[in-house]
Amino acid sequence: MELTDGAEAVGMARTRRDGNDAVIITWGTMVGPSLAAAEALSAEQLDVGVLDLRWLNPLAEKAIVDAVTAAKGKVLIVHEAVRTGGFAAEIAMRIRELVPEMDVRISRLTTPDVRMPSSPVLQKALLPNAQTIAEAVRAIGG
Repeated sequence: MELTDGAEAVGMARTRRDGNDAVIITWGTMVGPSLAAAEALSAEQLDVGVLDLRWLNPLAEKAIVDAVTAAKGKVLIVHEAVRTGGFAAEIAMRIRELVPEMDVRISRLTTPDVRMPSSPVLQKALLPNAQTIAEAVRAIGG
C-alpha cells in the first residue's frame, strides 16, 4: 500500500528507540516522556527501547514481540489512563500469549485509579513523567 502526505498504515507501530536492556511500550502523549526517560537512563548505561504503538486496534503484535525479544523480556507499559481496565493489561496479556516460552518481567505505569482533576497542576502530579518512567524501568531490572 502506497501512502502519501505522512499517512501511516493502519495497525503499524513505530520504534522510536532501539534498546536491549528493557523496552517501554507506549502511545500518544506518553511517547515524549518515555523517550526522555530512555535518554536519561542511557547516562546510567541502560539501553532502553521505546515502542510507539500508534494504533491500539489492530495491535502491532509483531512489533511488540520483536521489541520484547530484543529487550530480553523486560517490559514497561506506560499510558495516561487509569490502571484498572486500562489497555496496558491487554498488552501485557498479549505478550504472555505471544511469547509464552519467554521469561518476561512486565510492569505498567499509569495514572492512579482516581478521577482526573480539572486543575492542570494536579493533573501533572498524577500523570507518568520521565522521572517516574525511569524509576519504573529500574524497578524491572532494566
